[in-house]
Amino acid sequence: MPWETRNLGTESFAVAASFLGNPDEATLRGALDTTRRTHDRFFVQARCSPDSRTAQLLESNGFYCVETTLRPSLVLERSAALDRFSTDPSQVLPRRYPLADLELRCVTPQTGMAGAIASIAAESFVDDRFHADHNCPAGVAGRRYRLWVGDLFRDESVAMDALVLRGEPVAFMASRGGDLLLAGFGRRHASSGLGEFFWLSVLDRLRAGGVMRVTTRISVSNVAVLNLYARLNFKLRDPEMTFHLWGAG
Repeated sequence: MPWETRNLGTESFAVAASFLGNPDEATLRGALDTTRRTHDRFFVQARCSPDSRTAQLLESNGFYCVETTLRPSLVLERSAALDRFSTDPSQVLPRRYPLADLELRCVTPQTGMAGAIASIAAESFVDDRFHADHNCPAGVAGRRYRLWVGDLFRDESVAMDALVLRGEPVAFMASRGGDLLLAGFGRRHASSGLGEFFWLSVLDRLRAGGVMRVTTRISVSNVAVLNLYARLNFKLRDPEMTFHLWGAG
């Protein structure tokens, strides 16, 4: 995983999908032994269904679970919340925010907001798997998201939406078609009550562009956003466990 190697500053790998579908302990141990012989330090990640044989083998070989995730999914034409929003966006706004003060803006590196979006990404994630991993320094975890945003800006298949409040970007969401890839709120506005307005604004734009279904993945520890997805009529499916291993040669 070259992007994770860059992000973490450590040679990084993912457990192969072929193993996850057909786990074999000898194969896993052989791969780990080879990696230990060839790298002074390394990182490995894996994601699998809970209570599976794969999870048991990973744990017995030094991996540990850092989070459990769900995959929220929504058919846009079936969302009553989105229909109500399309009729009157102001109904989901806290009274202290006039509708005229807010704008959903498509952001590119040329718009001059890329740095602000990267700063939001660096400070807004505190309950993700890398911040929850006691073996990963908090500074590295935060830097990872700043770098990820830079990658997303350079990907022409990705749309970057920003919620702009009186000229200042306070939140962002990156999407590729119906895949909601990454979203974050700046720390000063994380509890502002603007989350529902922002998510619905993005979903309304996606539906207008012909997207029929949206999906994402979220940690079960992110209770606030899980509650938001429930209010927006998302279905929560496909629980998975994410495992990390930090090794040395």
